[in-house]
Amino acid sequence: MTDQSRAALDLLRLDEKLSWVSEQLVASFTEGITHSAKEETGLGQRNFLDSMDLTPRERTKREKYEMSRPYDESEKMELIQFALKEIFVTLPSMQDATAKALRDLGSRASAIEFSAPDDEERPDGGYQRSLRDGAVDAEDLSERFAAFRERLAK
Repeated sequence: MTDQSRAALDLLRLDEKLSWVSEQLVASFTEGITHSAKEETGLGQRNFLDSMDLTPRERTKREKYEMSRPYDESEKMELIQFALKEIFVTLPSMQDATAKALRDLGSRASAIEFSAPDDEERPDGGYQRSLRDGAVDAEDLSERFAAFRERLAK
């Protein structure tokens, strides 16, 4: 990992509430990017398959194998930025829309609990948000995220 992605992950680790994000990102980086053998860009791989004198059925079968390759630095930074946008912009907007929909439907609930679809994703489970809280300023969050991206690009 180079300095920029490592620095971004280190910043996430400093915040107790966001350390799980860095763990998920590192796990993704470790797994690499999965693609089919057919999508393999390496000419050597393609030449190797061509030299094997395979039947069309065997070739098709081999091309369906999944392979993975490591993330390059720019892909790591794209994934980090995508994750942060989802957490700080998209998720709050979805939460506000859900809270509004519940109020519009006449719900008397005082809180809504958000949880991961897979308990293994986040060991501490979900979290609650009071429906009495004011709406999140989506524009402010978007502006702050854009400012963060600019600082990250420097």
